[in-house]
Amino acid sequence: MELIQLNVKQEGWTNEQRKRSKYLYEHLLSNWTRYDNSILDYKFLEPYQMHLESDELLQLHEQYTNSTDTNLNDHFRFTCIKLSDGELLKDAKLCWTSSYILPEFIRLEHYNDINEQHEPIEENALEFFKLNKKPSYALVQKNLSNLAKKLSLKYHKLMFVKFSCFVLFFFLI
Repeated sequence: MELIQLNVKQEGWTNEQRKRSKYLYEHLLSNWTRYDNSILDYKFLEPYQMHLESDELLQLHEQYTNSTDTNLNDHFRFTCIKLSDGELLKDAKLCWTSSYILPEFIRLEHYNDINEQHEPIEENALEFFKLNKKPSYALVQKNLSNLAKKLSLKYHKLMFVKFSCFVLFFFLI
């Protein structure tokens, strides 16, 4: 697990690291009773990165990072998170500005090879991994607050531009 984080810090996420991360998660999910809580401290997951071309939410507000880097692509490329650092992708619309989003393969169900069906993850496993079925109220509230601030600033900038045009027009007459 530490090897994934070390490699990502040095080289960034590669397809090989993504495969290792997914395999490790699947292994932990199948064998979670063998581990103690210290396993949850390891950062081995790639945060899901939204893309402007395919995600309209980014037109409203940029995605959460815990960095002041202006280059979000580099931030995501070299960042590892632990399970408790993010929320499920299915809930991204509720918290994309206030929390990392977990990779696509982290879900509330898993594929059972024996009966070849998707099954819910055991409740005890969800509790052990601290996977939230839904984002907390505080994260949703922070997301809404971030959106309100951003939209308020856009509104005030638009009003300033309109007012400036009006003043300029007034002085040109």
